Amino acid sequence: MTVRGRTGASAAIATLGSVGRATDQVRLRIGLIVSLTVVTGMTDVIAFTRLGGVFTSVMTGNMVLMGLSVGRSDLSGLQHAAVAVIAYVVGVMAGGRLSGVARDDDPIWPLQVTAALLAEFMLLLGLNITWWCQDAHVGSVERTVLLVVATLAMGTQSSAVMRLNLSGLSSTFLTGTLTSVARAVAHRNFAGTGRPALVLLALPVGAALGGVLSKEVPVLAAVPPLVILAVILIVARARLHRTAPSAPSQTGRASPAAAADTST
Repeated sequence: MTVRGRTGASAAIATLGSVGRATDQVRLRIGLIVSLTVVTGMTDVIAFTRLGGVFTSVMTGNMVLMGLSVGRSDLSGLQHAAVAVIAYVVGVMAGGRLSGVARDDDPIWPLQVTAALLAEFMLLLGLNITWWCQDAHVGSVERTVLLVVATLAMGTQSSAVMRLNLSGLSSTFLTGTLTSVARAVAHRNFAGTGRPALVLLALPVGAALGGVLSKEVPVLAAVPPLVILAVILIVARARLHRTAPSAPSQTGRASPAAAADTST
């Protein structure tokens, strides 16, 4: 084999290795998004069962509850639903500032995404500390404060995941994801439905776990979301912050990360 041939073969092997590593990183990213969705399910259940009967991520549901409360002259229900919606919007805005805007040269998991999730972690840590100190028995004022904190956290998470710029994938608002999967199944187009299906499954799994803890050991109900988020932060920092950009390079060839993303 000539020197040029050996060089070409070595380059091809190196490229295949890079694509393989990028594929693993893309799969890991999906795993982290699925884990974030478990956090969402658990946090929604905590809010619904313990913090005023509203959601921390389902804002369309909260807006319906606002209308229902007005129709029933339920001032308390209106207050909780309105507070959740306002806190979520503020969280989305804050998360958007922290996570930034998607760019063509973004890596698989931008550092700003981790920064936004770290802010979410601090919010959930504050919620846990207050929850523990009150032994899961909070008064009306503390309930409203904790609802604001939990909903701020979910709004921040929503913006962080949006920065990843993954079409059809979210860890909080999932009606669109469910609609897309259902339409694809109706047309027997199953390609690309695996990842959204995992995210959809993660939400009720998280809700079920949150429901069990909220009923049986309420003082620990807010701990698993905090632990899961801590693991996500550690994994992202250790495994995903030194990855190649997922956008096509200036030469016109797709980077390894882009090739891996289209193959999963």
